[in-house]
Amino acid sequence: MADNSLCRHGLRICSRCIVITDAAKRMSGTINFMCMLRDWGELVSSCMAFRLDDGSTDGTLYPSRKVALRYQLRPCCVFYFRNSPGGVSELDCQIFLNVNRVAYESDRIAWVDPDSPDILISDKSAQHMRRNPM
Repeated sequence: MADNSLCRHGLRICSRCIVITDAAKRMSGTINFMCMLRDWGELVSSCMAFRLDDGSTDGTLYPSRKVALRYQLRPCCVFYFRNSPGGVSELDCQIFLNVNRVAYESDRIAWVDPDSPDILISDKSAQHMRRNPM
């Protein structure tokens, strides 16, 4: 999935060196479309599963990560809409995919277990990864 090499800054995930892939573009487009298409009240209690390899989704709104993972055949990350009332950028999606890919590579068995914990990235951490301090 992800490359294990470090960037010139000595990091595996670096917002300064990150390359936006088609997977992140696909994921961003889907999320932003859903934010325009669906009622916010419906989205705030929903999530979608995105495949780690190509950023595609089955398009289903799930009530939780546990339910979303139950219906997936390939490794995926689960995106909660409540974290993006105004949509997301391609950079945000690339960082999210990269973080989830590293987590998957670190612990494949637990990661596909619906009972394993969510990866939560605080807004402050996301701002730091973007090098845009709050």
